[in-house]
Amino acid sequence: MWENDTKIIAKLKRLSHPIEVYSKISCTDFLDGIKVPSLFINTEDDPVCKPEFIPLDKLYSNPNIVSLIFKRGGHVEYWHGLKRENFSYILMLEFFKKFGLEI
Repeated sequence: MWENDTKIIAKLKRLSHPIEVYSKISCTDFLDGIKVPSLFINTEDDPVCKPEFIPLDKLYSNPNIVSLIFKRGGHVEYWHGLKRENFSYILMLEFFKKFGLEI
């Protein structure tokens, strides 16, 4: 991933380093401005959004943000049970119900 970001994305964006790319596309600068209930889901083994780069202080300081970080799950798809249900969908539906939003 890092190599791809160095060779392709950084050059396309005319940036010298992937860290510049990540800082430009990061939501970090916008977390303080979130005014509606928002759910952030991540895992400790996420190969793309690594936990050490998650601005936990900003997530925890905004009362409109609920942040869930699980031990395992990888990136995007979080499966559980014998039926291989995607529990991120279940969490999102419960989150929406809590705030009176039906989907």
